[in-house]
Amino acid sequence: RLGIELPRATMCNWAIQGGTFCERLIILMKKELLQSPVLCIDETPFQVMNEENRSNLAKSYMWVFRGGTKSNPLILYEYHPTRSSDALEFLDGFQGKLVSDGYQVYDKVCDKFRIPHAGCWTHVRRKFFESAKEGKKDSNSEYALKQIQKLYRVEEKIREGNLNSESILELRQNESKPIVLEFEKWIDSF
Repeated sequence: RLGIELPRATMCNWAIQGGTFCERLIILMKKELLQSPVLCIDETPFQVMNEENRSNLAKSYMWVFRGGTKSNPLILYEYHPTRSSDALEFLDGFQGKLVSDGYQVYDKVCDKFRIPHAGCWTHVRRKFFESAKEGKKDSNSEYALKQIQKLYRVEEKIREGNLNSESILELRQNESKPIVLEFEKWIDSF
């Protein structure tokens, strides 16, 4: 914006140096994440150019961890060269619930560290939505989408209601749980 030309390599080196200075902060953030009642995790692929001992076409991964509390949320991004469970080893000792997509590594880590694992309804919904979108006028897809929409409406009530933890739990027990149990029964019927 100021008309100063800076090589991309210079800016990348600045970012790397900044990251090095932040290592202690990252360690503290990980410790704080482990205190979270709920931890959401996801990963996304990207390419790193000129990385030592790796092809420029190799996929690397940026993992995002979201935890903390409602009043003090915490988000940590962490680079890993692979999609393996190595990125999740710091979860040893985590006592909360883990929310993620259906990637199998999450199941393995939850089993290893005895962490309750909650799936993501958005990922469940996506497959039914794709099926309905393909013009398959499938009553099963439509039914599933309607049930998930009911769950979304409960979550909307929670967001709009500015409720405390006890009220949120009560609302989910009274309204979401019956929907989930019915959905489970429907899935098991196949």
